[in-house]
Amino acid sequence: MPMEYPILMEIFHKTRGYYPNKIIVGLDFFGSNTTYADGTKANRAVPTLQMLDDNAFIYRMEMLSSIELSRKSFNLIRKNINIKEDGIEYADVKHRAGHMGAGAYYPPIEDIEHKKHVGRTLYFDFKKIYEFFQYNDRYKEDISALVQPPIRAEVEPFITPEGTLTMRLIAETPGRIDDYERMIRDAVEVFGGVWNFMYVNSVTSNHLYWREPSHSIGQVNEWVLDRIFGTGNPPADFGVYVTQDNIDEHLKEVRAQLMALPSQEDSWTRLMKE
Repeated sequence: MPMEYPILMEIFHKTRGYYPNKIIVGLDFFGSNTTYADGTKANRAVPTLQMLDDNAFIYRMEMLSSIELSRKSFNLIRKNINIKEDGIEYADVKHRAGHMGAGAYYPPIEDIEHKKHVGRTLYFDFKKIYEFFQYNDRYKEDISALVQPPIRAEVEPFITPEGTLTMRLIAETPGRIDDYERMIRDAVEVFGGVWNFMYVNSVTSNHLYWREPSHSIGQVNEWVLDRIFGTGNPPADFGVYVTQDNIDEHLKEVRAQLMALPSQEDSWTRLMKE
């Protein structure tokens, strides 16, 4: 969460002895809220910094232990992943609560019935979150921590994509489109430009690219990086670089897209009707 960025930069410096020279950061709409998705307001990076200050040696040992555990987890997941001929991945690995803060595991891409169940659950979860959403007035200050001295990093920011099943709630909930636009304007003002993937396009509209509407399959992540760094062959309509020169036009187009979502049918709505 952006509120953690200043402390994370301090932790990085204390453990490595220098600040990062390049940062790729995914900004999501939830990150501009005053609370986490589970309602927590506390800065979760504070205890980590305290642990580091109290006993740097133990902290470093725990870091090494976590890295080794992550390597084992990655190898296990990799062994369970298959790639279909069309390039869409699936797996029988169940990522449970706690992974990226998710409250439900990501269903295998071929498990359609479970996918619909998770989709409905997340839709109503998002609906409640958006109803009580409150934009963080410190958001711009928090994300500025990545570019303020003594940090002199090259920052590549992007707005993470989201399936249209839950994106339509931004249009249906009063005030959320304004918050969405404010988040992008704040990011552009701080970084000079930001890649936006969270709008209606061929990727966000196609449920086959998603395990559920909040988490995509690996192919989408590869396309995000391809678009940012000018490599590979991502879908032509996936990713727009937003700057002060085109932000008004872009947000006007996205607002029209979002307002039209509740009355439109796409891959997500057809899936949920099956």
